[in-house]
Amino acid sequence: MTIFIPNALPSANASPALVEPFAIRYPKLAHLFNARHAKNQPWPVSDQGCTPAEGLLLLELGYEPESNATIGSGLGPLHARSTHSGQSVWVAQLCGIVITQERATVVPLDLIDARAEDIVALEHAAQSLFSPDADGILIEPLGQGLWRVHGDFPCGSKTISPLALMGQDLGDWWPTDNAWRSWRKRVNEIQMAWHNHPVNQTRESEGLPAINTIWLYGGGKGFTPNQALDQHWLDALSLFASRGDWSGWLDAWEELEPALLKAEPDREIVLTGDDRIVRLQNAPKRWWRNLFAKEQSDSWRNWWLNQN
Repeated sequence: MTIFIPNALPSANASPALVEPFAIRYPKLAHLFNARHAKNQPWPVSDQGCTPAEGLLLLELGYEPESNATIGSGLGPLHARSTHSGQSVWVAQLCGIVITQERATVVPLDLIDARAEDIVALEHAAQSLFSPDADGILIEPLGQGLWRVHGDFPCGSKTISPLALMGQDLGDWWPTDNAWRSWRKRVNEIQMAWHNHPVNQTRESEGLPAINTIWLYGGGKGFTPNQALDQHWLDALSLFASRGDWSGWLDAWEELEPALLKAEPDREIVLTGDDRIVRLQNAPKRWWRNLFAKEQSDSWRNWWLNQN
């Protein structure tokens, strides 16, 4: 069984300040990490179209993108539960847009404290826009702020998931080709319906970001997920990491520690970060390891700090 821990690798800005507190608080985990062989794999989200954790899940489920598509394109059929291999599947998630002097960024729904009743009210306000217009776009709510979008969109379009887009400039990913004109118009209509909606007025009064747009992604062909998976996902760190709450992130390792310490030596442990993956595999014992015990005792810090 493989153990996957999303967001176990802190951001490049945070990792230097966290490495020593982690070592002091969790010496057994530091020892476990050091005893294993580490393989550091870059994961550029702009090329993959999804976060490392999303991509690993798709790969484990057996998704194979077409030659001109990213692995993230599989999030469309995965979220829509589509197994029709001849059909491109798109999904859209309700999101917030935060505009600063430098850029506009998307905040995924999971990170803006969206109440279920808020989502229902906003979807009701946009319901008239769900029916197909002359543009042929049909929106089908899937629940929990996720929609399936039916439309004649350009094949092979490069998309990115809301989680992977977070922190990037939205303008770099906004489709500007004429082929996307109808979709841009539909998004604009939805944004206008939500602009002064009571839900967002209430959220503003509570200091919460508005839910003021949707983000389209996916576009991959349907597939049948592999059901015979021997894996265990431990997701106690993701919310803290996404919010930059590194104190809470450090505390959350306490929940994960027992499962990791009980793991059999031959079980791979896979850690993900913002843009990379570290695979920890059982390292064969070497008779000479004690000669270099001092040097090896801190070797895990190299991949933690992404220095190898």
